[in-house]
Amino acid sequence: MKILFKILFGAGSGVLVSFGQNALSSSLGPLAAALGFAPYWKSLDGLPSKTVYTLSFLWFWAVHLVQLSWMTDTTYHGGCIWIVYLLLTALIGTQFAFLTKKIQSAASLGSVSVLGLSGLWVLMEWIRYYFLSGFPFNPVGLSLSCHPFSLQFVSLLGILGLSFWVVMTNLLALRLFRKSRSFSYLVQWGVVAFFPYVFGACHIAFHESASKKNRAPPYTILAFQTGLKPSEKYRLQNRIKEFIFPVRQWKNALEEIAPYVNGKPDLVLFPEAVFPFGFNQYLYDTKMMQDLVAFHLGPEVRQSFPPEIPPFGNGKKVSNAYPMQTLANFLGTQVVAGLDIEESEGLYNSAFSFEPGKLPERYDKRVLLPLVEYLPFNLLRKISESYGIHGFFNRGEEAKLLGELRVAPSICYEELFPHLIRESALLNPNLFVNLSNDGWFPSSSLPEQHFTQGLIRAAENGRPLVRSCCTGITAAVDGMGRVVAKIEGRQKGVLYTTLSSYRYNTLFSEIGQMPLIAFSLLFLLLSEKRERAVLKRG
Repeated sequence: MKILFKILFGAGSGVLVSFGQNALSSSLGPLAAALGFAPYWKSLDGLPSKTVYTLSFLWFWAVHLVQLSWMTDTTYHGGCIWIVYLLLTALIGTQFAFLTKKIQSAASLGSVSVLGLSGLWVLMEWIRYYFLSGFPFNPVGLSLSCHPFSLQFVSLLGILGLSFWVVMTNLLALRLFRKSRSFSYLVQWGVVAFFPYVFGACHIAFHESASKKNRAPPYTILAFQTGLKPSEKYRLQNRIKEFIFPVRQWKNALEEIAPYVNGKPDLVLFPEAVFPFGFNQYLYDTKMMQDLVAFHLGPEVRQSFPPEIPPFGNGKKVSNAYPMQTLANFLGTQVVAGLDIEESEGLYNSAFSFEPGKLPERYDKRVLLPLVEYLPFNLLRKISESYGIHGFFNRGEEAKLLGELRVAPSICYEELFPHLIRESALLNPNLFVNLSNDGWFPSSSLPEQHFTQGLIRAAENGRPLVRSCCTGITAAVDGMGRVVAKIEGRQKGVLYTTLSSYRYNTLFSEIGQMPLIAFSLLFLLLSEKRERAVLKRG
């Protein structure tokens, strides 16, 4: 009977932790944050050290096989993606097995040990950001982001602060399970478990009151979602028949945007690499492009055409920059679009800002994906070429603000890195902008998991966020991480909405995550020192 209870505790905890996040089952998030790990850790009591390590590796490996199951989609990546999937989940499982072995071998779960073990997990999640391009998916703190109140807790110490709190809460629950008659342990666990929600309720009430006093008008946003699969956007090997020619892609975009142009939006967004052939390749016949734009936007748009000189044209043909600048001139607004650009030093994945009567400004993507956007090792070149990937990108060097609206752009995967987005926040932007293409893993939970990270970045830094995706989640989010509007599903469409301009500095945007890292390291060292002292006395 005792073994049966151990199995049920372990399996139940695994299900709770696996699904307790926004992208899978947000209703389980609060329970997973408060009690997801503790029953599993309790079920290990009395087992040999090697058994604890092995079971914990398998348990957390299985958890991440569920949470990262979007990586099993082989539509565009082939069977090799399974190698990456199994390796990544195994590495994360190894981290958790190490933590659990430390928990089970601890002489006691006093305050210093609880803080040190929580800090150990934070340090292990933190180092994931810095290998190759980093892998920031699925920190355990995501379970606390499932409720709008507890989400506000990221404004203090960021997503790693949420992970620290989840591990600490579960360690206190484990201590309570081991001494179930201790009323003081019950109170300590209850206070810690409920504090993020109390804080969040007060935080929202305060900033809702402050936002009502904000005299700045809201932004009117127009964000375009192409709805195109990667094979429709690009000429992919073995799927050339699916490719939609760039002129037709522009036609589809103009058809969707045309009904909204009279609304005079403050900002127009196009997603990452929205059209093939990038920013400065002259491939469209000038008259054909002018007639296409005039047909959809009206003959008066002809007064808004830019000069047919670089980067817009070469006197014979025009680039994608030509209709983008036309839109900015015609609407009298800022247009931000994701477009590749090829220069003498190489290729860049960039965001361009077009404004009336000005030359475009540019931001270059700083986090590139291995094998897809850059090669970490030359020996991998043949693998990439087998998928039709021959050109690779150069890395951007700095955070930037674009245009008079002072938008802070990020491109796709960059949105998952708290320290990078905070660098943009320190430039004092009015809002964040993310341009993405999540279509490489169709029919998976990737867009939802990516979107959750966007909500967190907004709440971490107190800045509104607008996202424009090809087939992901195009949305507008306020500075507390609350969804104002979004395009449901992954079809073609336009998000046209207003978004509060209220913004504020948070503790996280002021101090970043390094104080938490230092705190975690300090208490890890103190707990290790205490454990050694206990062993000597023993």
